[in-house]
Amino acid sequence: MINKIKSLMGWLPLTVAVSFYLFVTCVAGRFANEDVAKQSLITNGFSNVKLIDRSSVFVGFQGCDKYDLTKFKFSAINASGKAVTVYVCQGWPLKGATIRGM
Repeated sequence: MINKIKSLMGWLPLTVAVSFYLFVTCVAGRFANEDVAKQSLITNGFSNVKLIDRSSVFVGFQGCDKYDLTKFKFSAINASGKAVTVYVCQGWPLKGATIRGM
């Protein structure tokens, strides 16, 4: 019985690490605010900003930084007057928003 408990305790650090990683990559991005992302576009000269999509799962593999938790996809009019599609990658709680073009 004691050997079984010791065996299970060996898996505890790995289980905690995997659980934390899944929480951060899949759940914490839900706390990112769409309004912050939209305001960052408006501040940088975009107009007619409309949300197309939002992704919170493995955004580091979708063109965002490893510290980002949410990727917003917007359609907007840039400062030159052209219709564009842009991504805004946002971290939570301390990282701000980063605008990325397609």
